[in-house]
Amino acid sequence: MIFFYSTVTDFAKFLGISIDGTKTEMIHKIQEKGFTYNPSRDLLLGEFNGVNAAIFIQTNKNRVWRIGVFLSGKRSNTHWILFMKEG
Repeated sequence: MIFFYSTVTDFAKFLGISIDGTKTEMIHKIQEKGFTYNPSRDLLLGEFNGVNAAIFIQTNKNRVWRIGVFLSGKRSNTHWILFMKEG
């Protein structure tokens, strides 16, 4: 039998980064993973799982709570993936 356990202090992760903190902090952490920030479009561009991706960061009360990933390219039929923390 397998058990999964999570507490309210655990955070969802994206690219190994906890979905927490301010938008500016998250932008810098994702840039460290090789993505480029486009301030005029307010998104990050790069490669996610071998596919071109645009990453959108959404906040609630100035804290990151959701990250949207738009995938497009030959290996993808254009998909949206949402990473979010509960609460």
